[in-house]
Amino acid sequence: MYRPKLTFQQLAIFSALTKSDDLKRTMIASTTVLEPGTVVTVNQEILSITDQLGSGLIGVVYKTKSLKSNQIFAYKRARAKLNFFHQVLEIEKKVSDLLSQSSILKPARILELTPNALLKEFCPEPTLLNLLLENKLTSKQKSALVEVLKEAAEIDRTYHFILDLSAKNLAWKNGWILLDSGPKSHITDFSKVLRAPTWENYFTYIQEKTLKQKISAPSVLSRKVAENKLSAKKFFFVYDWWIWLPFDEEVDPSYYYVSIDNSQKETEIIFRLDLDERLIKLAKDAPEELTTNPILQQTALAAWQKQYPEIKVSFSPINDTGFLPLSLTSKPITLATLASETSPLALAKALKTFVNKKEFLEQPTMAVNSYEHWSDLLTKKKDFLPTDIYCHIPLHSSLKWVNEFLGNTPHFVITPPKVRKDALCDLICIPSKNNERAIIFLPGFRASAKAAIPLIATLIEKGVSALFIATQIGAFNTQGQLLVTGGAWETLLLWQTVDYLVDCLGVKEIDIVAASYGSISAAIISQIYPAVKRLILDSSVVKPYDLLTYLAKVQGYVPEEILRKVKEHNLGEPFELMMPKRKGLKTLTMRPVSDRFMDVCGHLYLDQTLYYEAGHATTMRHDIEEKEIPKICLEAIFEFLAS
Repeated sequence: MYRPKLTFQQLAIFSALTKSDDLKRTMIASTTVLEPGTVVTVNQEILSITDQLGSGLIGVVYKTKSLKSNQIFAYKRARAKLNFFHQVLEIEKKVSDLLSQSSILKPARILELTPNALLKEFCPEPTLLNLLLENKLTSKQKSALVEVLKEAAEIDRTYHFILDLSAKNLAWKNGWILLDSGPKSHITDFSKVLRAPTWENYFTYIQEKTLKQKISAPSVLSRKVAENKLSAKKFFFVYDWWIWLPFDEEVDPSYYYVSIDNSQKETEIIFRLDLDERLIKLAKDAPEELTTNPILQQTALAAWQKQYPEIKVSFSPINDTGFLPLSLTSKPITLATLASETSPLALAKALKTFVNKKEFLEQPTMAVNSYEHWSDLLTKKKDFLPTDIYCHIPLHSSLKWVNEFLGNTPHFVITPPKVRKDALCDLICIPSKNNERAIIFLPGFRASAKAAIPLIATLIEKGVSALFIATQIGAFNTQGQLLVTGGAWETLLLWQTVDYLVDCLGVKEIDIVAASYGSISAAIISQIYPAVKRLILDSSVVKPYDLLTYLAKVQGYVPEEILRKVKEHNLGEPFELMMPKRKGLKTLTMRPVSDRFMDVCGHLYLDQTLYYEAGHATTMRHDIEEKEIPKICLEAIFEFLAS
């Protein structure tokens, strides 16, 4: 009941990790660190990170503030989405419940549990480590600790696990509080203290191990790294850390507080390697969308070259997709730019492993005039230029109903971490009972995030359960005007949004609904990001820059000169959007029967195409409150998302 269940292979990987200081440091360096201000969710609770409280082998603990109640909580986040860590968090909850019945040692209450995190009671009281360092420990506190040791010894005899009674894990509030109820993972010499539970024995034990380390962090960070690399022959590439871990051939299961269960799935292992063959192969339980992803294939190879440069390995043939060469479906932005500009979250961590070239987006410098309708740009009489089509300042429209809906519906508004100041990435997030699935909505030209709200409200009414994300993304020019950018900034910001949802909000499955210009980034990200399962495009365009050249011609300008000017102002150059063809990705396109926009730029045909009688991008227009979404579109979207 109080032991994690692991396959022998999972235990051998964990054993290797515990024995190697070098691997521990690699693990710590590969762990996502959340910065203050980052918003996370734990079931229905929405929290903002305020500070890091400490860290250990299993995870990192943050101080957080509820966006609903302003209450302060401790948020413990596992270092990776591994089966072992998931089980350890579950066991910590069980031990906490057990200790709640104790009359001496009280645990910090665990309020919520997810596969990757715990939400706990925040304890601001001083720890035993603080009291010792400040020489403030009283005889009463020493006596109380001896009673805690006696109770811990009884728990060991009865339930066969050892509590972590380190000085950093005990806080004083009219008695000792156990901050982290997770028991020890392996046999430890602390059992000697429990056999003779006195203050003197306890202090002798912690003096060497704890008091030299004045912060709550893994002990490996405060000591010289030992040269203790294992002479392993088998290695495994693991999810979330994107590193190779060896198989400990000498693992002794009796040394660990675990139960061997070889029926457990090993989905965290993506690739495997045997040095006798020196070929990277697929792991047996790895999800196909990960093993066939070219980014992860490249990452596995690059990670090996970084960790073990003296040993040359290669990929065995995987399938006809191959993993070389790796490129984007379309080219408004490069992989080097994505690797350089993104935060180290989720898939971006993998991308940064093998893309070493640094490229950055330049802020747009083109000034624009705000138009009421794109047809205003079809003549010079109103002093508009063809390049004014880049204006993305939301058009004025009635938002009375939308604002009333949001006023009565729980939601929060956030920006993903580390979005540049010259970019806009506002997310209106509407949670539901199933927050492991997210549906992202990307409106087109001149539409704010609120243009997606009527469609979202209809889907909620029809019973679709997901974390709904209405977005407004774009880049500010040097004059402070919001622009669309030909897909470059949009693709970067959508990548950052998806990474954020996966890594910080715990989303496992993502659908994207995009209209008009929003279709560019949606199609590109859907092709390369394995978490995206469904893609709906309304009024998508194939050659977006053809609209610019069309406007140039009707206004009497030389198209080549306009394109050169656009490039000089950091707004990209022509490209053709390709159809996403990733295996497992479901796609649906919709378009008006008659659409001048699409007559000029073309339409991206995917698996299914629906024709409707209405205007361009009818599902998410700036004037959505004035024009109803056609029933045929609503039914098609609902059925597709339910598939």
